[in-house]
Amino acid sequence: MLLGGPASKIRELQAGYEADAIVIGSHGHSGWKLMLGSTAINLLHGATCDVLTVYVG
Repeated sequence: MLLGGPASKIRELQAGYEADAIVIGSHGHSGWKLMLGSTAINLLHGATCDVLTVYVG
């Protein structure tokens, strides 16, 4: 079981596995107005690897 904020725990897992990228779903409006959730935004700001956000609509 993991305790703590999701973004920080995902970054810890990424570092532990030495993963080259993180893939996370996003949500929001269509087209250029795509909005990211708070977890995706926190991941983007603290990640040491590539982060791919995928629109889940």
